[in-house]
Amino acid sequence: MDLLINNTSIVPKCVSDLKIYQERFLGKDKFFMVSEQREKYLKLSRMQYEFYKQIMVFMDGKHTEQDLDEKLHVMTAGKMNAEQLINTMYRSNLLEKQYEEPNSKVELELSSTKVCEIPLKAFQEKNSKAIKAFDIAINSIAILTIFYALYLMVFNVDLIAEVIKETRVFSWKEVAPFDFLLIVFLGFISVPIHELGHLLAAHRCGIGWKSFTFSMKWGINPVYYIKYYNFYANNSVKKIKVLISGIYFNFIQACLYFILLVHFLDWRMAVLSIINLGCVVSCMMPSGTSDGYHLVSLLLGVEGIRWKMIELVSCLIKEPRMVLKKLKQKENIVLLMYFLVSYGIGIYGCYALLFSLIDYLHIFSFDKTIIVVMLSAFVLLSVIYNFIQFIRKLKKM
Repeated sequence: MDLLINNTSIVPKCVSDLKIYQERFLGKDKFFMVSEQREKYLKLSRMQYEFYKQIMVFMDGKHTEQDLDEKLHVMTAGKMNAEQLINTMYRSNLLEKQYEEPNSKVELELSSTKVCEIPLKAFQEKNSKAIKAFDIAINSIAILTIFYALYLMVFNVDLIAEVIKETRVFSWKEVAPFDFLLIVFLGFISVPIHELGHLLAAHRCGIGWKSFTFSMKWGINPVYYIKYYNFYANNSVKKIKVLISGIYFNFIQACLYFILLVHFLDWRMAVLSIINLGCVVSCMMPSGTSDGYHLVSLLLGVEGIRWKMIELVSCLIKEPRMVLKKLKQKENIVLLMYFLVSYGIGIYGCYALLFSLIDYLHIFSFDKTIIVVMLSAFVLLSVIYNFIQFIRKLKKM
């Protein structure tokens, strides 16, 4: 429902944290409209930026619709009036009067179900100095770790060659249950350490922590991510520092496990080093909602392309008759292909995870038929259920 407006009424105020800003990065100007409160991150053209920059002055709760009408008449040659603009802002959920509850783009894009969310704001504010000291200490140790690992690599080329050779014939079937569980545990720990890298970099850049969230992608794949206050309102350099720090912490872990491998000749350290190097490569790939995707989108100036893709698919689901019309535009064809590939990879990942789990069960010496059947059924039903929920969310957009 649109807002009812009369010519003498006061123009509604925009949401309090709405920011419109310009940034120059890699020789190009970028323009954004951001609201943390309503989870809005909109990339603007230069023309849109100049338009909203002038119009927002009239949306402070002090000007009348007539004031806004006069300004719009001059700016748009009578093509837009105050009622149209206010209703556009209202439907975009950018006015103080809320049009709808803000949907988390992160959870929608991940096709995930939130399990828990831990608030971090109070902790960061209370322990700011301690976090800064810890950051300095951990980064000093990290630099020493990397240089020492590189030094050891120079004098242990034969050991590295042997590890590479063994990876080609490695099988989990030959791993003892205790060793398997230890590797799984330490591999699991590497994920929160990755997120710690993001948090420390954000604190260093003056970005507020909001929460640490644990979700299940497609209902079976555990996913962690950090939410920050006004992350997107920061400049690209700060955002890149935060994004790359998680990958950096995986690389540090790979170096640490390599050092332990050299000194103790423990094959488990080789596996953990390879796992973390795999995380480095995986996170740098521009797929899904990975750090690599965000880094590439920042560097190429295509921020928000995934959300644009989601909005296109939502439109096609709600109005199937628009498919042919929408696909006449090359940009929409690319976005649709991106959607199919991106989410196809996600569903294939669930398939690969299932068969990996089944393969790992071979290390245990009991009949696994019932477990395999139950596990397969759970994964299949979970993916189907979450896919249906995902489609329903798209319809509601």
